[in-house]
This record gives sequence, structure tokens and C-alpha cells, in this order.
Amino acid sequence: MRIKKENADKIEARLARANGRAERHTFASYCEIENCAEMMEARLKKMGIPKSYRKGATASIMSGGAVASAYKWMRKATYIHLKRSAGGWNLFSVWPGEIYSSGEKDSLGITPAQWERVQKNIKDDNNLKLNL
Repeated sequence: MRIKKENADKIEARLARANGRAERHTFASYCEIENCAEMMEARLKKMGIPKSYRKGATASIMSGGAVASAYKWMRKATYIHLKRSAGGWNLFSVWPGEIYSSGEKDSLGITPAQWERVQKNIKDDNNLKLNL
């Protein structure tokens, strides 16, 4: 489902189904999901990947910021998986999970073509050459 204002109610309904009654440490609003997509888009941009190359990137994100290590109870969290299409980010899946003290982690997956672009940018920006 495309992450855009017109789908806000649908996205929040999916989050509510995954979260159940949990409210803290979870993704509960469209704005939070939109912020995640914007954060991933900014990372792709920072790596120098042009918009035309961004299709196919994926992101896995876990809610729930870190709490003190003395916190001994499990907390309910929300996991989301996003996929980048030509038109923008899409919410691919949402599922509940449980976490201890750590939280709010993310990972960004890029395609081989995107990886080649990143390597080229690093090489060009730093005037690097490969020694064999």
C-alpha cells in the first residue's frame, strides 16, 4: 500500500490490527510511517542514489525507543517492512513483536545496481582507484 495521505486511514487500521491494545513503544499513526519512509529516502539520497535508481530498495524498521537496561519487562513493538517503487515507498507488511530494552532499529536493503552506484559515488568523491 502506497504511503500517502489518501491511505492514512488504511495504514492506521493495519497498525491497529498489529498492535492490539498496545499504545506505547509501537507505530500507531500514519505520520510515524511517513517519517520512516522519509528517513529511508534521505538515506538513499545521502548515498548518492538518484531517484531513477531507487526502485527496489527495501527497509525493515522496528518501533520502540531504547529504555534503561534495568527495564526487565518485555514491551510490545511494531515491525514494518517497506519497499520502494518508482512512485515512492509502500507499506508491504506490518506485524507485532516483543522487545526488551533495545528498540527503534532499522535496516536498509539496496539492489545490486544501487550498490554499484554507491561504489561509483564513493570512488568519484574520493578520487579512489583499485590497486590489484
